[in-house]
Amino acid sequence: MNIQFIATKVFAGTEENSWTVGFADHEFETKEYLFLQRASVVEQQDVDIGHDSYHVEINDQSCSCYGGIESAKLWRNRIEIAFLPKASTVLQNTKIVKIQFDVDDLTFAALSNHLALVLSGVDIFQRCE
Repeated sequence: MNIQFIATKVFAGTEENSWTVGFADHEFETKEYLFLQRASVVEQQDVDIGHDSYHVEINDQSCSCYGGIESAKLWRNRIEIAFLPKASTVLQNTKIVKIQFDVDDLTFAALSNHLALVLSGVDIFQRCE
């Protein structure tokens, strides 16, 4: 299954010792969203339970996992994220998420920088022309 939507709300920031990136179809009464998060400080207990990577959530907390992205490609007005088979199964058989957006230069710079932080340590993030 592939998911596609236009995000009217895009967020990139730092919250309580974590980096976050989010895309939502609407700011309120959201039906479709993608949320990525990574702790900026990893504790041993996180490592012990496998929560020392980035976290992915699609449309509902029950559709989430740690790790599992095969590739993340960011263009100036869209993002495409492909998932590994094991993560796809956990994410209700989602193989690819494609999101279009329109943001100002400052928001895009924050988005690009925070996405790089969230996906740091794995060679999956690509900025595209």
